[in-house]
Amino acid sequence: MVEGDVIISKTSLGGSGEPRPQFQWTTDVLVGSSQVQNITADLGGLASQPAWQTAARQALVEWNRVNCSSVRLVEASPGDITFSTFSTFPNVAAAASFPVDAPPGSGKPGPTIRVNVSYTGSPNNSSTKFRNMVHEIGHTVGFRHTNWQSQGEPQSPPGANLVPGTPQTDAASVMNGGTATSSWSGFSTYDTVATRTRYPGGLCVQPITGSATMSAGNTCYYYASATGGVAPYTFTWSWTTTDGGSVGGYSPANGTFLLAAQSSYGTVKLAVTATDAAGGAGTGLKTITISPLYPCNH
Repeated sequence: MVEGDVIISKTSLGGSGEPRPQFQWTTDVLVGSSQVQNITADLGGLASQPAWQTAARQALVEWNRVNCSSVRLVEASPGDITFSTFSTFPNVAAAASFPVDAPPGSGKPGPTIRVNVSYTGSPNNSSTKFRNMVHEIGHTVGFRHTNWQSQGEPQSPPGANLVPGTPQTDAASVMNGGTATSSWSGFSTYDTVATRTRYPGGLCVQPITGSATMSAGNTCYYYASATGGVAPYTFTWSWTTTDGGSVGGYSPANGTFLLAAQSSYGTVKLAVTATDAAGGAGTGLKTITISPLYPCNH
């Protein structure tokens, strides 16, 4: 057991190298560029643990929604990743293997994720289980603990390579170690940067275009676009409001949304999820301020 929740076979041990800071953190061995687009996951081994099995299914969906990334996971048996249970180390929620433990030269992900039925950490609810499954899948595609250095974990094995465009630490990263009791709150900004940098491609949803401001009574148009993946794309819109904001809206055409302000002040967070013909998905966002001073500025 290495890093508390990562299993590395003895044959993987050996060789050391200096960190490459010119490059979140990945292992020396990653999943192949073609293999990462169709990773199969066998969840049958979690049949006796339905809450963990549900969390694992949710985690597959969440990894598939990382924008501009080629990582795609589907449930199938047999799987490139086999989920199972074990009973030991009561302080460890789950454990995964790295790609280095896949058959040499296969380009496959780490072959195992194991859930500990003797885990005693608290809370251990649906949200923490969800986050733990997202975390363990991250290990199988080669992501180390973002905070491996402060955790006192060795650089090698399995190697530690900082991803370009990411900081050496990220308190919001889902890949931080020692976080088994943390609830799911989404990937951090740098988690998504790391994923699409190491595994580029796939469906890429652009930020929503349209006015960043609107006034009560305004009806403003917003537009979505996507590239990559498998066309055609279907766009689904949603929004949340804060600071007293109130709006209504509808989509008159695929990729277009009309938003009407119903309050004088507030903030709107508009989101669009694009789904391609292969089931890949990604999300675009827009924050809009409602104010009587700033009508739509198309």
